[in-house]
Amino acid sequence: YNGDIAYQSSDWRNFYNHATFNAQITSSRSYSPHKSLYVDHKSGYANSEQMDVVRKIGEYSSGRYLMKWKMYVPHNRNAAFNFQKYKVPGAEAGLVVYMRKGKGIALRANGQIYQSSKTYRQGTWIDVVVDYHLNGRFAAIHIDNKLIAIWDTRLKHNTSAYGVNRLGGVNFWAYHDYTTFYVDDFCIEDNTGISILYAADAQAIDLTGN
Repeated sequence: YNGDIAYQSSDWRNFYNHATFNAQITSSRSYSPHKSLYVDHKSGYANSEQMDVVRKIGEYSSGRYLMKWKMYVPHNRNAAFNFQKYKVPGAEAGLVVYMRKGKGIALRANGQIYQSSKTYRQGTWIDVVVDYHLNGRFAAIHIDNKLIAIWDTRLKHNTSAYGVNRLGGVNFWAYHDYTTFYVDDFCIEDNTGISILYAADAQAIDLTGN
């Protein structure tokens, strides 16, 4: 039903338990009928008060998982998500993805920002697809049908030191002014044992260390 998502689904949890604002289920926009997740930044409030929610996946340290969802970023707005490695939000975060108005897609890993040369469409529903291969220690992300990056799943967002090779969830949050976005049709498949080949793409960001 419309309202706070974390209080009605065991698949989701708030990043901050006592935040002023929580990510919402809304019927104002959706890809498939009739509702979606809505995240919006509230001006004048601290980060710990903003909409910030984690789609729990597990605490996997092996296997291969394909995550897919639809995303809608209105014109002249921002969006952000990152990969959490544990069930407890904030225990360790891996790659951070920023979808910025007028600046395309940027990533944060190793304590650095990496700017993609590729863009995405605003004002329409687009696909986000993530192949998270823990056994191979790499992940690949496609946004709007473009391979954006391949990275080492041990990477941490805020330091060059390696972290754990785990997957705990996906964190969607209102990281900045002008952040508004919608998420729909989130799904995850266990692709352990399946071989997936990617075409060479010199424009994709390579953070595998190879």
